[in-house]
Amino acid sequence: MSELNRKQLIEFAKKSALDSGGFGWLNAIGKVDQKKNLEAWVNFRMTYVFALETIAGNESAKQYLDHGLVAMRSLFKDEINGGYFTEVSAGGIINSEKKSYEFAFALLALSAASRGGDEVARKELASALEVFEMYFWNEQFGLVNESWDEEFQNCNKYHGLNANMHSVEAFLELYKSSADSKWLARATRICEFAFSEAKKCRVGLIPEHFDEDWVLDKSYNQEDPGDPFHPFGIIIGHQFEWARLAIELSQALGANAPVWLLNESENIYKVAKKIGWNVDRAPGFVYTIDFLGKPVVHMRMHWVITEAVAAAWTLNKITGFAHYLNDFEQWWSYAEQNFLDQINGSWRHELDATNRESDSVWDGRPDVYHAYQALVIAH
Repeated sequence: MSELNRKQLIEFAKKSALDSGGFGWLNAIGKVDQKKNLEAWVNFRMTYVFALETIAGNESAKQYLDHGLVAMRSLFKDEINGGYFTEVSAGGIINSEKKSYEFAFALLALSAASRGGDEVARKELASALEVFEMYFWNEQFGLVNESWDEEFQNCNKYHGLNANMHSVEAFLELYKSSADSKWLARATRICEFAFSEAKKCRVGLIPEHFDEDWVLDKSYNQEDPGDPFHPFGIIIGHQFEWARLAIELSQALGANAPVWLLNESENIYKVAKKIGWNVDRAPGFVYTIDFLGKPVVHMRMHWVITEAVAAAWTLNKITGFAHYLNDFEQWWSYAEQNFLDQINGSWRHELDATNRESDSVWDGRPDVYHAYQALVIAH
């Protein structure tokens, strides 16, 4: 089933490729929404997915990988100041901010393409890493800076763990393509901070938002609790994502892996399942909770269930404990019944608290990355 859906998802993703360059924002039936500009995170994620498909031997994916690499250089890259613009259109730059969230996906895509033998990607990766070292990696904190203005003159005082989490993901991919243990050391430092914050948190989960000195900000975005990238409170889906990434880091470290990576992964998985799953009289994971563990945004996001499925599969594979496999089977069945769109070959991005399709947070279906990764991991 996962192999079939993976093929469907790739065909759906191909529909986002624009003749004018880049990948557009797809709607529910796989048509590009012409009202939307080109988003860096969408384009870099698409490029990454096609890089993995190319590595897996899907020859038809190569042209889409090349399409993404061209867009990265010709549409998003700032040739004057370095880095990548956040949002562009056919008419030019829409948002010139340089964000570490988007940059993590650029590194992810370029590293995977390089690992697959793409020389163009390898050269672009070398250029991107120079910018990353200069502006995004903060050696003092052992964490990643959130964002800069166009000319890298002013650094955002806000810091977030979402960008750092995806930086861990990028570091793991960079280690695969380079065998440089520096990336594992940096990923460990980020995980140390994240899991230490979970221990400080009353509910035992990893929070999201911090000030310029990396002090937790519990009120951040309280006025906009359903923000798609920086919602108020604690994000349930990120707990599963952190758990899986920490386990992957532990595997990469091998005999040198600290025991706490697995232990803390199991801890946050257990708490996220208890607090987030089926807590409002309907199956599914709520999007966010407050710092007392009470649900805030009840919408069910497709990326949350994909991360839960991937974490359950990974933990079962590592520990052999049957309860993780039971979770996987229950959550995969739920996903099949509620999120998979077999007609159009994609995943519904958002459901409401009664598991009916909604668009209060996510408009359309631009993201194939989360579902694709879950299908690759839980194969």
